[in-house]
Amino acid sequence: MVVECRRADVRLAINHQMRFMEQYIKPKLMLQSPEFGGLCSVSVTAGNFGLAMNGTHYFEMFRYLTDEPAVEVQAWFSEETVPNPRGPQFLDRAGTIRLTTATGKRFYLDASADQGHGVFVQYVAKYGQITVDELGGRMSWSVRKSEQRDMPTTRYGMPWTEGLEVITPADALKPSLEVLNALLEGGNYPTGEDGLLAIKVLVAAYVSSEQGSRVVRLDEKFSEEQVFPWA
Repeated sequence: MVVECRRADVRLAINHQMRFMEQYIKPKLMLQSPEFGGLCSVSVTAGNFGLAMNGTHYFEMFRYLTDEPAVEVQAWFSEETVPNPRGPQFLDRAGTIRLTTATGKRFYLDASADQGHGVFVQYVAKYGQITVDELGGRMSWSVRKSEQRDMPTTRYGMPWTEGLEVITPADALKPSLEVLNALLEGGNYPTGEDGLLAIKVLVAAYVSSEQGSRVVRLDEKFSEEQVFPWA
């Protein structure tokens, strides 16, 4: 798709809507502030929502938050498979995935087959943490007081300030319209290259799990003959 759209001089957008969702826009701005000191890791704990159908969205979310691609992938797929709600012809695996970037930022996703409720995301920065209940529309945070920022990370119990805020719960319709509008206007949309990177991460996760959960680099050459039963 990327090659053909380039050849035809056609814009290609992938409906990964994170950059238009409040539950990612606000944490990104907060994490980039001196108060939080920059993102270190992201942890997603969810019900069995599928590593392809939903996991790829979170791979793009991590790239959006860090402004850099993942370079290494490690995965542990659940042995149990659950019937896919989108049809019996589809199989979307459950399990756990770990990503790292070239600068050492980490991403952890646990959407294992024995988990059946909710989507919670925790962002850990140098000086604080943010937790988002994505379906419930709640965001809480805790951050060191400014006068304690120069203390070493081993002093993790320094005095802090905290907050709680109601945010827009996860919704696919309005952010999808924002992606379409951005595509028509010609800027700030998830590109085909962004979508391709998310698929490469997913393929690398399959390779990792199939090969004893080894660490797989995204610059490795993957077979283009394998067919995946994703929804």
